[in-house]
Amino acid sequence: MNTIRAIRPIARSSSPVQLLGRKYSTLPLSEKLPSTPLQSEAPQSRPVLQESKLPNGVRVVTVASQVPVAAVGVFVEAGSRYENLENSGTFFALKSLAFTSTLNRTALRLAREFEVLGATYSAASGREQMLYSSEVQSDKVDEVVPILADVLRPRLTEWEIRDQWHSIEEESRAVQANARTFVFEQVHAEAYRNRGLGQPNYIPESNMHQPSESALKQIVEQYYVPNRLVVAASGGVQHEAFAELVAKSFTAESLAAPADLPSVAKPPAEYLGLPRLVVVAAAVADDDGVDGWATATGRLVCWLR
Repeated sequence: MNTIRAIRPIARSSSPVQLLGRKYSTLPLSEKLPSTPLQSEAPQSRPVLQESKLPNGVRVVTVASQVPVAAVGVFVEAGSRYENLENSGTFFALKSLAFTSTLNRTALRLAREFEVLGATYSAASGREQMLYSSEVQSDKVDEVVPILADVLRPRLTEWEIRDQWHSIEEESRAVQANARTFVFEQVHAEAYRNRGLGQPNYIPESNMHQPSESALKQIVEQYYVPNRLVVAASGGVQHEAFAELVAKSFTAESLAAPADLPSVAKPPAEYLGLPRLVVVAAAVADDDGVDGWATATGRLVCWLR
């Protein structure tokens, strides 16, 4: 405490102070330090958004900023909106099968290449888009983009689907057991009458069976085509260099669909309103941390006219 009292007056003084046998100059806190720019004088760097379209139809979007890392994402115009009662849950399954073996890489090689680059990777499915993404240091973007391009051509072997299917079933049931997700899905189903945007963003129990590899491959060939892709990056990237890299990796030949496959039209999304009020009561987790939503008393859904 005595030391603190002795130092306090020093901060208020502008005369030299001697500490431990050496003299130090002090300035009041209200004065500007020599050769130090004010905050307003510091250069401001704002993210720059740029867009372009490659000759093969792939759209490229970048948001450049002065950071040493970059996030790269490949968006596919596909999702549960494009499904029907027979194949509902297909895109959910494809999301879960992401980063298995591709036409050019085994699953082990994929994981190893991401690991060597120090990159993270993930996949997500939605109603109107699929996303395959990775985060990596900016100077490694040129190595990540070709890998993501290869991920869009999964091999989808029968044994890989079989090995992954139990995990896919568990993941889908976990999504349905989530209270918030359940309400969200029910509102969509009611608003669009189970068509288009009303299709569930998981695998319904009626389709909880392993699909054939031919059925999954046909979906990939129909939807994973250049004119349905957006390759985006944010962070330490330059648009021109990134667009050139995308053009080399996402070629029309590597992503071309068979000529006999019909083009895909976007299903209509007619909002029909909510004629029935959805009331959901979810129990709060008990002291043991067990989710009360999964219990018989915790899951109460009332449909009121």
